[in-house]
Amino acid sequence: MSELLVESCGPLSSIQDTGRSGWQKIGLPRSGALDPLALAAANALVGNAHSAPAIELLLSGITLRALEGGVCLALAGGEFPIKRDGEPIATHQSFALARGQQLVIGSARKGVCGMLAAQGGYDVKEVLGSTSLHARSEVGGLDGRNLRPGDRLRLKINAEPRVEMRMASIASERRGRIRVVLGPQSDYFSNANLNIFINSAFTVRSECDRMAYRLAGPAIITQRGTNFVSDGVAEGSIQVAGSGQLIVTLADRQTIGGYPKIATVITADLSTFANCLPGDEVRFEVVSIEQAQAELRRFRQRIALMKTEVQPRSVVEDISYRAAIDSMAGNAVSAMDSDTWQQ
Repeated sequence: MSELLVESCGPLSSIQDTGRSGWQKIGLPRSGALDPLALAAANALVGNAHSAPAIELLLSGITLRALEGGVCLALAGGEFPIKRDGEPIATHQSFALARGQQLVIGSARKGVCGMLAAQGGYDVKEVLGSTSLHARSEVGGLDGRNLRPGDRLRLKINAEPRVEMRMASIASERRGRIRVVLGPQSDYFSNANLNIFINSAFTVRSECDRMAYRLAGPAIITQRGTNFVSDGVAEGSIQVAGSGQLIVTLADRQTIGGYPKIATVITADLSTFANCLPGDEVRFEVVSIEQAQAELRRFRQRIALMKTEVQPRSVVEDISYRAAIDSMAGNAVSAMDSDTWQQ
């Protein structure tokens, strides 16, 4: 059975899949990958189902060594430097790690979240229907905790040599403004304060983790105070603290809270928001519930069809090579040329 040894890793490296559902009634959130698009992309590159567990890297990298058998891996999401026995490897492509070889992934150069998938998936016990770690309750992950040096990760299958696959980096797709739906307590705020929220820039503070990101910016003042009977907190809820500053909840959020919520980040934009670094500027754009639902359908369809975006590495390189040769020969492919354009 293939096995990976964790030689070093960041403090927030953990096992995550698409999360667990049905347990918020007892205070246990969904958890799961902060960037589900990256999870789906990494799994597509190694031929797994989009929901298979992967190693989530947040800002910091990891060093692994293959102890038994061959391993086929892929890293997707943010841009992290990767070296296999000193040889550079790109993100968003699959690659083999032979027995005894070392994989070194450095700190993120772009984005926050990286998902490292292995062909066949990691052999990690499910807890309440998911392998995802919720660190505060010590549920899921590897023995209810984050990864640490000395851990051994077993894989479900021994990876046979397979064609290396590639896809376009999803890190380049991150959009500008973060789309939100107003509410559920937007009526706690005057029109003037709603306009401040909509038209101002906010900055991600250093106080950020899988539970929530705090934002710095102009104070948002409520008309009814900030304390009321606690109610449900969704992933993406934008709470307004007593100081007037914003708290945006994420996958490991508390399930109820007593701060008014001025708006909620739409599900389709949570991946983008989670990849904001401390110091990054954030602006919000209000959309309707109907728009949010339409974007969610598109987002889910994108994940379901992620495997169609993957191509053999040799094919991608051959296409690039032939395009370069054609260009040098003065015979570049033209969308207006029926002889060279392919539907």
